[in-house]
This record gives sequence, structure tokens and C-alpha cells, in this order.
Amino acid sequence: MRPSRILAASVVLALGLAACGDDGDDETADTTTPTTEATTSESTAEGSSTTAPASTEATDTGGVTGTACLDGDFTLAAFRTESAPGLDGPLLGEGGGLTVTFADGTWTLAGDDTAASGTAGGIDVTLTVDGEATGTVAPGADEGVVAFTVATGSGSADVAVGGATVATLTLEQLARTLVPDGEADVTCTTDVVTVTADAIELTLLPADAAGEDEGAGSPPETEPAAAGPNPGVVNDNDVTGTYDCGGTVFTLNGNDGTITLVGSCPQVTLNGNGNALVLDTADQVTLNGDDNQVTWTGTPGPVDDNGDGNTVG
Repeated sequence: MRPSRILAASVVLALGLAACGDDGDDETADTTTPTTEATTSESTAEGSSTTAPASTEATDTGGVTGTACLDGDFTLAAFRTESAPGLDGPLLGEGGGLTVTFADGTWTLAGDDTAASGTAGGIDVTLTVDGEATGTVAPGADEGVVAFTVATGSGSADVAVGGATVATLTLEQLARTLVPDGEADVTCTTDVVTVTADAIELTLLPADAAGEDEGAGSPPETEPAAAGPNPGVVNDNDVTGTYDCGGTVFTLNGNDGTITLVGSCPQVTLNGNGNALVLDTADQVTLNGDDNQVTWTGTPGPVDDNGDGNTVG
């Protein structure tokens, strides 16, 4: 899985050319700006437990869906695009400090010379983002569904392989690769927001929970204490830890980790390679990486295996 840099440059340049082909003259996106259906803490009448994800008060256990999730500042913890143009495989990576802000029915993806890392068709790629792109969000046709549009962008994103820049994308081109331009399922708790479309999956962390991470975008703790709270996303390699799922989703982007998940997890996603995962129960397990080992200690759940060499038992 380590192609030559020549192949890497060709692949990433193809991404830039394909994105340019989709750019068009989309100067004016749908200007309808719906009122965000955010539920405030003042509406916590009897039986109401909805809490906006930007809050750090962990009172929500069942999760919220739809536009009620999308209010405030978030960091892009992880992203995956299965059908990025010009690629032979998925574009998978970590946000590195890229921010996503939702306000008044709009979203803004921004970076200040921010480096996001990932792989494109198995090739290591760095995206250095300087600028912002914007669009709109509105309630979709079904409950829990949000309609996204990509509107405009300013600035650029340098695509580098091995430290050498091989392509430069506009922010609008980058946004059309990373952000759904259509309907997507949105679910959030106080810990994490997931956005899932046909070909795109995003993991967002509330800015207060994610903390300031000016480096490579990794969480501060790499050796968590036993039975610690679910961090939502683990980006580092060689992490050993035990987490209490607590009814929230878990995503592992690192490689060669040894992770134990106790309790019930609604969704577990392994994007890294060579990990050993032990878990009690999960409503859904998705394996996007290779050579991972999954062991159930409770009732096995459904597993979607998109990688190679993974074992489940």
C-alpha cells in the first residue's frame, strides 16, 4: 500500500482536475436560509432532553438528529469520501484543526494555514488549507436528514505528497470533496456529531471538547486510563486503552492500536490498519481499514467489512 510518489502526484492531480470540472458557475447557491431548529436549554420542559452539541453538559444519552445538531463551533476530527473524483480508492483523513461552524442555517469550513493529513488511494497526502468555504443547511425530507449545499469559497488548499506540493485546489473545490452537496443523515450527542451521505462521512467534535490542537490534529491523550470515557475519535497510532462507549459512537483512525470498548456502542468505525478491537456490543461495526482483528465479548452485531485481511470472531 505504498505506491511511488509519481503515482501519488498523478492521483492527487486527478483530484484537482476532477474537482475543477465540477466547479461550474455555481456563483449563487440556494439563498433560502431556513431558521435553524436548535432547541435551547430553556425549552427543557417535562420530557424534553434535547441538548445542542456545543454544550459540555453531558445530559443527552439518546442522541439528537437533523438540524438541531448543527449549531455552534466544531472541529473536523475525521473525514472519509468513498468516491472522490479521480481516485482509485477513498480519501480518508484527519481534520488536523480545520473548523466547521454552523449558524443561522449556514455552515463554514475554515483553516488558517491548517494541515490536514490523510490517504488518497493508499497514498499519504497532506492538505494545507488557508481560507474558508460556505454553504447552507436545511431540514431534509425525512426526520434526521439535513439538506446541505456548497455555495462559495475563498482561499486555497495545497496538496502535498512527500513534502512536495503537487496540486492546489480552491476552497470551493475542496468543500465539494469533503462536504455533502445534497441530503445527509446527521446524528449527534454532546460528544460527537456524525454526518453520513452516500459517499461522504464526517466526524465533528464540539470545539470545547476537542480543545486547541495546533499540531497534527491528534487528541492530547495517547495512553488513556482504563475504562475511561469514550473520546469519540482516536487518531494516534499504537494507542492502548479501554473506553466506556456510553451509548456513543467510536471511530479509530490510527494504526496498530489495542482498544477495548465496554458497554453498548451504536456505531464503531475502524479506518486504520492492524488494530485489535475488543467490544461488548454494537449496533453496527464498519471496517474500512485492513488487517484489523475484532473480538466480541457480548452478542455480535452486524459488521460491514470494506477492507482486506480483517478478522471478526
